[in-house]
Amino acid sequence: MSEERTAATDGGVQTSLQAFGGADSAGGVDADVCEAVTERLTIHHDGVAPLLARGRHAETPTELVIMPSELHRRTLKRRLSRASTPRDAFEFVKPRGVADALLATAVASPPSALDRVDRLRLLETEVAENATARRHLQRVIGPSLSANVERVERACTTIESLTGYHPDRVAALRAWSEATGTTAAADTQDVLAGAIAVERSLHEQSERLVSSDAVVRRACRVLMADASTWPAAFPAIDRVWVSGVSTVSAALGDLLASCLRQTTVPVHVGCRPASGPVIETRVPRLLSVATPGEEVIGADAGAR
Repeated sequence: MSEERTAATDGGVQTSLQAFGGADSAGGVDADVCEAVTERLTIHHDGVAPLLARGRHAETPTELVIMPSELHRRTLKRRLSRASTPRDAFEFVKPRGVADALLATAVASPPSALDRVDRLRLLETEVAENATARRHLQRVIGPSLSANVERVERACTTIESLTGYHPDRVAALRAWSEATGTTAAADTQDVLAGAIAVERSLHEQSERLVSSDAVVRRACRVLMADASTWPAAFPAIDRVWVSGVSTVSAALGDLLASCLRQTTVPVHVGCRPASGPVIETRVPRLLSVATPGEEVIGADAGAR
């Protein structure tokens, strides 16, 4: 496949996925469930201003601030310092940090995730030996998958971020692609099928979970099964904040949904005016799935 064809295919698939993300990316949304889950959800369009207003001295952090990006965390901490705002009330974490804390209270041996080096190594084996993944991904990426393993990784990561491999979202993406009927949508179906084949095989081969998002999903399943894991992990937290995001991944959405369903803690999402409308549309749909953290990867996915 030529570089021009590769770029065109990648761009078409990416555009297709972005269009799906702005549509009904959660599948069939139950309006009553959506309203109940989002009752304690507040989306702020003025960035971090409401969060900064919560700064105060405290013996124990009461504001759990989820920020996926290390850069955004450093920037926020600098803003707090410049404004001479106390940081005692804030606990800054990544989504994976929340997941690790929840799992530490619930399982004797919390799971680890593959690092990128090991993941790429296993992916290279997968694209050489996994006939199902190879058949689908070669249609989009080209015959030399081993030479394009980083593109395979990006494809899997994009699908994971958008769907979290949740059965409802996967079904919605398939249905949307079939209804759209474009070449890019057909390529998207191949990327989806290839990514699921790869991730399922990695899940079966490795004792470690395949990604940090997979750890988050497992924590969601644990919290959905036992609400007491939240106060055990975060006994003093009064609010959850999400900041420094231009979009919300499926894994983060499932984490927020689990929190809103299983606790009485309110959730606040801060966003910039430019990204606010997208987040305000996407987040309630992400939260509306009936079983946050469920995934189609592995027959025992619900238990791992």
